[in-house]
Amino acid sequence: METTTTHYSIFRAYKMNFNNQWFLRSFFIAITVLLISFANAQTVITSSANTAWNLGTTWVGGTAPGAANDAVIASNVSVTSNITVINLTVNAGSTLTMSGTATLTVTGNLTVNGTFAGGTGTGAIAVAGNTVLNGTGAINLVSGSFATTGTTTLNGTSSINDATTAGTNTFTGLLTINSGTSFTNTANAPTYIFGGGITNNGTFNKVGTGAVTLNGANAISGANALNIPGAITITGNKTMDNTAGLTFSGNVTISAATTFTNNGTVSIAGTLNGGNATTSIWVNAANSTLNYSNTAAAPMVLGVLTASASPNTVNYSTGGQTIKGADYNTLTLGGSTVTKTLNGPTTVANAFTIPATITLANSTFALTLPNTTIAGALTLGAGSFTASGTIANNGAFSDGSATGTNTLTGTFTNSGTFSTTNNPSFTFQNGLVNNGTMTATGTGTYTFSTNTQTVTGTNAITFAGPVVVSTAVTFNNTLTYAFAGFTTNGGGSATFSGSGNCTFASFTTNSLSSAVFAGTGSNSIAGTSTLNGNLTLNAGSSITHTGVVTVGNNTTYLANAVPTFSAALNGTSGTSLFTLGAGLTFTYAAATAPMAGGVFDASAASTTVNYSGAGQAIAGGTYNNLVLSGTGTKTLGGNTTVNNALTIPSPITLANSTFSLTLPNTTINSGGILTGGAGNIIANGTIINNGTVTAGAGAFTTAGAITNGGTFTLGAGNFTA
Repeated sequence: METTTTHYSIFRAYKMNFNNQWFLRSFFIAITVLLISFANAQTVITSSANTAWNLGTTWVGGTAPGAANDAVIASNVSVTSNITVINLTVNAGSTLTMSGTATLTVTGNLTVNGTFAGGTGTGAIAVAGNTVLNGTGAINLVSGSFATTGTTTLNGTSSINDATTAGTNTFTGLLTINSGTSFTNTANAPTYIFGGGITNNGTFNKVGTGAVTLNGANAISGANALNIPGAITITGNKTMDNTAGLTFSGNVTISAATTFTNNGTVSIAGTLNGGNATTSIWVNAANSTLNYSNTAAAPMVLGVLTASASPNTVNYSTGGQTIKGADYNTLTLGGSTVTKTLNGPTTVANAFTIPATITLANSTFALTLPNTTIAGALTLGAGSFTASGTIANNGAFSDGSATGTNTLTGTFTNSGTFSTTNNPSFTFQNGLVNNGTMTATGTGTYTFSTNTQTVTGTNAITFAGPVVVSTAVTFNNTLTYAFAGFTTNGGGSATFSGSGNCTFASFTTNSLSSAVFAGTGSNSIAGTSTLNGNLTLNAGSSITHTGVVTVGNNTTYLANAVPTFSAALNGTSGTSLFTLGAGLTFTYAAATAPMAGGVFDASAASTTVNYSGAGQAIAGGTYNNLVLSGTGTKTLGGNTTVNNALTIPSPITLANSTFSLTLPNTTINSGGILTGGAGNIIANGTIINNGTVTAGAGAFTTAGAITNGGTFTLGAGNFTA
């Protein structure tokens, strides 16, 4: 009655002053405030009985709460019809149970301190605000849907549990699982949508394989590990900041225009793939690890794998796997007796190991490796291979491709097996050590370039393809080299210094290059030797030329040991030079004169040249000692001077033809013949003739005595004694 009287008094006051503008304005303001006050008169209704929500007897005051009310569950209440409230609180020790197809809509916040049980129905639960669980509070999800738009926070020892075989559960805001709390799903069918990220400092244990969608730009974080099985769809940029690790045991799909950034450790047992070739991106950030165990497909077959940050690791952990073509900072391989195969160009930045029982195959794709240790096998195909660091092969290194190109920037150390077939090519830039088995039967080219190098080791090396040297290389080995063909290019030099033997199918030194044989092993060249760069045979070394040797322009073949020639030794011009070192005895059997077309120099002290063939041309030049053996006629190929005593034995004929012949003390044995031609014969010493001397058209001059015990016939030329 008092309230009614008060309102009437106010009305009379305004009526009395109705024409007064100030009172009129105040009247409307007062009415508006009064109406708003009534509208905001939100009532909190608390349950008191263990009965159904829709019964008035369940609630204090006798009226069930509705859309304008807050509800507090202080007993055990069941929801059997559709309900809407503003804020809903389930007190500790109390239970709210959904039933049938009933729906519950909370337009404000949901607070669970007791138990919120979904029951067996298929009804929906929708929370427009935040959801908070405190103490021992629990939400037990069921077949119906559960959706909370705000954040979800678990405190105390609270839990969210889902053991049903159906239902869709949506957490639009951040799900925070604090220490001591748990989020558990044990059945397979329920699906989950997480739109605001997950922070797990408690227990996140999703065993069920229902599908999961990770929406929105947010993070997966916290200090405790997460296991999320089932098919995973990631939509919206995501960061993985959890410090204990995240496991996806099902297939993971990164949608178009989505980047997933891994800042921790992620393990994936299913496939990892994208929805778009260029905008679906997995990023392994610095200090992160991706463990990938799927054997069905490479990660991000459709999409981009970015794993170049330093440091980060991608681990292909088990089975025969396909490796995504990408730039890796650190790449590791796991499994037993399996092959890992590239599906695209691949580069690894940090030290790399191929473990025992694992084979890495590059197929048709380019592979670039850093310092690498091979305990298993590296099998190269048509794709190019570049070793930017050293290679230590303790397993098997092979290339059977027809077109593969391989560049070894660092030292290649082989303690296992190195084999090639078909036609791959190799470039060595920092040397080769072979302590294993090295049989390069492939016919591609083996090039040594860029840096000064040493080829060494304890075991034999076979190169079935041509070897090209474009830098300074020392071949130092205790066993055998077998070269299909060998070439030094401009600026290149090859030194053979070991005790092992070297065999060459052919040998070439190009202009501005050189070769030195300095070792104690035997060296043999079966085919032609084409020398347009200098060749030196050091004392104590040996070489056998079975094929023709040609010394080119501006080139010197310096023999400080005795080479053996089974075929011709030729020159191409007056700048082609063969020099025989002091004290050597050189035996030459070919019919053509040595260095025909070039210069043959055997003038060094104590050198001896023995023409041992049947019918030979003698190179013009100066001889310290000249020996004639074999049979037939030895005919000068140029002006010739002999410094020390000369013997013409039987049945040898020495003919000067058109060239001058300068003789020392000379003995012509019985059956031996000296035949003069158009060239002059100059005898600076005595002549003892027990054979035949026939002077020719050229002058015959002798400074010493002539003792004739055979036949001496003067020719048309002048004779001076």
